[in-house]
Amino acid sequence: MPSEENGASSCGRETNVHGTGYDAAARACLWDAWLNGSTAGLMITMHTVEGDPISYLMRVRPGPIVDVTEDSRDRFGSPGVTRTTCKTLEKRAGSGDRFGFVLRGCDGRASEIVIP
Repeated sequence: MPSEENGASSCGRETNVHGTGYDAAARACLWDAWLNGSTAGLMITMHTVEGDPISYLMRVRPGPIVDVTEDSRDRFGSPGVTRTTCKTLEKRAGSGDRFGFVLRGCDGRASEIVIP
């Protein structure tokens, strides 16, 4: 996994298919690394209603900086790979004890990225 490069710890991979596969420990690992100024990575793959995967590889690093590589294979959206650097990572409450992320201050095509 690319997040294991350069001494970064890997928080793992989450494959979320319509709400199934949520990995609280993996997300908490990335969040803790962000809070502690550590370097870590997490791959989250989500599927559209039609079943097309959209993957986000997030690497947090001191600075603080979050590097995001989005690989979309959405036939009805904008397929392709984009790389973005963001300045902040925020925890976003979800249903129950679940949480997602909001990345802000991003360069590239969007200034904000939301990962439910």
